[in-house]
Amino acid sequence: MDDLDGDTIYSRNKYDDPSSVTSVIIPSNVTSIDDWAFEFYDKLTSIALPTALLSLGSNVFYRCTSLTSITLPPNLATLGDNVFNRCRSLICITLPPNLTTIGNGVFDGCILLTSISLPITIISLGHKVFRGCTSLTSITIPTNVTSLGDGVFDGCASLTYISLPSTITSLGDHLFRGCTSLTSIALPPNLISLGRVVFSACTSLTSVMLPTTIASIGDSVFLGCTSLISITLPTAVTSVGHNPFFNCISLASIHMPSSPDSHHYINTGRLFALAVQQIAPQNMTFWSKTRNEDYRSPLMIAAHYR
Repeated sequence: MDDLDGDTIYSRNKYDDPSSVTSVIIPSNVTSIDDWAFEFYDKLTSIALPTALLSLGSNVFYRCTSLTSITLPPNLATLGDNVFNRCRSLICITLPPNLTTIGNGVFDGCILLTSISLPITIISLGHKVFRGCTSLTSITIPTNVTSLGDGVFDGCASLTYISLPSTITSLGDHLFRGCTSLTSIALPPNLISLGRVVFSACTSLTSVMLPTTIASIGDSVFLGCTSLISITLPTAVTSVGHNPFFNCISLASIHMPSSPDSHHYINTGRLFALAVQQIAPQNMTFWSKTRNEDYRSPLMIAAHYR
């Protein structure tokens, strides 16, 4: 342990054999646990954290594959990157009431974590926080969160319900990719942008209501959503990426605005693309990055103009 500027920091014990340690007692005066302190302690099943603890560094419990549960002390405000990354036996965790920040990849690969309650004090969720949490079924995002980073729920195959607050204005890349149990989702009413492949491979998703505020839709946003039946594009949209509906084999209708400037949807790429054909509404010309491309074809889907 080190004492720096009044903080007592617990660091990795270089004499420990990580493969044999099953429990750890940390002194009660410790206020911070250093990066990588218990990395690869794969027999560690329990640890008591002191109530004085204020911060957990990055990768503290990385690949502690036998750790099943943990209670975090009440004054902890920040979880560093990858703190519980690949803790494959973690089933239950209690987050402190004053937690404000959860770093990148904190619960990445925690395949047995079925639920988690995020305190209302949370203002920031890092990238890939719950990536690969294949048993996570539902979650509510606190109202102070304004954006969700890349891959936060990537590969959460059991996720059936998520509550997003109205404060969120942007969704990061591959946010819900591979959430194969998600059948519907209510997007925040003030959402402005959807990142790339946000709903890619959400094979149970049948419909999505895009808010009227949406201005930008990233590449392949609904790639492989094989159950998606219909979609309505808001009038505020000015940018649509490449192949947003690629391999949406059940897609029957796309509702589009009747604005004379409709072709500007394609200022960043092709709007309509399925597995084996390019399809578009009759008498509509769309634009790619490099040239005017007319996708009129006898292979049509229904397009309903408002």
